[in-house]
Amino acid sequence: MATRRDTAMTAVVVLTSFHHDGYDMRRIFVLPTSWAGWGLFIAFVALVLAGIWPVIGWVNRATLVMGLPLLVVWSYVIMFACVAVMLARISHSAPTTFADQAW
Repeated sequence: MATRRDTAMTAVVVLTSFHHDGYDMRRIFVLPTSWAGWGLFIAFVALVLAGIWPVIGWVNRATLVMGLPLLVVWSYVIMFACVAVMLARISHSAPTTFADQAW
């Protein structure tokens, strides 16, 4: 019976030794190949940048927007934008059938 460590080591060997059509598949970063992919990539980077400290410092003011502090409104904007980007990603690359999924 295989132990948990044996299973983990097997997974590591499979992931590091996978080759497809003679090309080495061990890439750290994979860049988008379509315009939609680049748009999603840029949206993701923009969301990460919108949530880092300098931007948060700019919106952390004693200003109320519809009765809420500006920082809370900014947090809601980031959360809803994250959901929109994730939904766009799912709809952009959703396989049509179970057999189309690349396992």
